[in-house]
Amino acid sequence: MQPEQLTKREMRGDFRLRNAGDWTRRLREIGIYAVIGAFLTVIRPYNGSGNLPLWGAYLYWTGLVLTGSFSAEATRTLMERTGRKFGVPLMLAVISVTSAVAVTGMVILLEALVSGRAIPPGHLPRLFGLVWVIAAAVTAVGFMLERTVLAPVTEPVKGASPEETFLSRLSVKYRTAQLYAVSAEDH
Repeated sequence: MQPEQLTKREMRGDFRLRNAGDWTRRLREIGIYAVIGAFLTVIRPYNGSGNLPLWGAYLYWTGLVLTGSFSAEATRTLMERTGRKFGVPLMLAVISVTSAVAVTGMVILLEALVSGRAIPPGHLPRLFGLVWVIAAAVTAVGFMLERTVLAPVTEPVKGASPEETFLSRLSVKYRTAQLYAVSAEDH
């Protein structure tokens, strides 16, 4: 029997749990979910929360948003673990559909628990379509926010000239292109 190879961390006995996430980013995401839940509470799309009081409607919509976001995050993680490169449109489409499936399931469950009614099978395609419209919109908003608000801020390198700092913020396409003018004067 061969002895098992240990990593350096295991040899040092360093078994501390690592920080699993960026907590400031997670708090921002939770804030965004709370705002989306509040927005859906105010507009009450499709009269989905029925006659619930305001706080009940907020819990209803925010819970559905959290359900969709957890399923979207799980889908994104699974897609990334396949090792294949998916285009952004395909990834957003798959995420919106899987989150709509999860939210539709939650709506069916909540309807059965809260009102004691089962949704007839003939209404499920329409329900899924209504949920998917909101899921697609929230997925698109989440994608745009991730590219802008949630994107990590690039810190300028200490001692870098203003030109280097400016160029480091450009995309590779523009950073490697020939630069003709950086400023203009008004005459």
